[in-house]
Amino acid sequence: MTNWLSKTVSSEKTAFNIVKSIGPFLISQSEIVSDSYVKHQAKLASVEIGKELIIDEAKTLNDVRKQLLTKFTESNAEDRIRIKKDIEYIEGNLRQLNIGQKALSYLPPPKDKKTEDQTSPEIIPHWMDKFNELARVRNEPWREELLARALATEASSPGTVMPRALWLIGTLEEHLFHAFASLLDIAANVGEGLMIPEVSGDIANKPIPNCSLGEEIEIGTLAYMLEDIGVLADSFSTKRTFQKGTKFIAMYFEHVYLIECKEQNLIVGGYIPTGIGTSIASFYEQKFNELGKEIFLKWIEGLDKSKLNITNIANKTFRMDGRGRMV
Repeated sequence: MTNWLSKTVSSEKTAFNIVKSIGPFLISQSEIVSDSYVKHQAKLASVEIGKELIIDEAKTLNDVRKQLLTKFTESNAEDRIRIKKDIEYIEGNLRQLNIGQKALSYLPPPKDKKTEDQTSPEIIPHWMDKFNELARVRNEPWREELLARALATEASSPGTVMPRALWLIGTLEEHLFHAFASLLDIAANVGEGLMIPEVSGDIANKPIPNCSLGEEIEIGTLAYMLEDIGVLADSFSTKRTFQKGTKFIAMYFEHVYLIECKEQNLIVGGYIPTGIGTSIASFYEQKFNELGKEIFLKWIEGLDKSKLNITNIANKTFRMDGRGRMV
């Protein structure tokens, strides 16, 4: 439901940004992915070349690691301390390369070289320093996935991923990630982005089916858990407003509706991600949850049909602008 890499304009320039970000050493070894090549020649698929460079570098590092492990068993206590630090440094590099390779795998195939934009900016060093610091530590699979997608997005459009969002991805406690993921699974796309729309009755007390934190965990409990990390807006004061005369799309997986505010503004309350929450959510792959469907359809059913035109367009072709409004 989210197109988290929609801003990519050049697979080759993006690949160059990724490879350069995870290791200047890789760039220095190949003229093929040099900045000059990407900007002015671009005759080969830099995505594939980048993958090959990362694989070769990983093989080299693994060979060195094996040699150091052999030396470790034969060394005295003083040398073992130094060798252990070298091994830890290499393992950090390998983890960093693994995430970089994941990021490359998300890039679309190269377009026509004549039409691709080869002048996109590079990732700022400060962002990359923070990313590499996070990528080198031992990360859980879900965190590696988010970091890889964040890198692919930032490489395709530098400045897109807020440093605070990157930091939160790297430091978020696992139970809080699963809490946020569970809420995202029941969130619908309502015009400008994801939200759990307010419906009649107290949705805060509804337990979420198949929640990894427990079958009896309620929406309100998860929202409370996330209160201090800034990924959810205050549900009591934050609303989403659609002006009279506008059209927008509301959808939960295959359930898609076109809503037109024909009589007055439409104000929708509920649980809405903050800017940082939206950034992190864009890297998460939503999973269908029956409760999400139930809440969404109940919200649609409760809308005032006398003041809104509501059309089921699940099987129709439509276009939306950058804010999720019908054009």
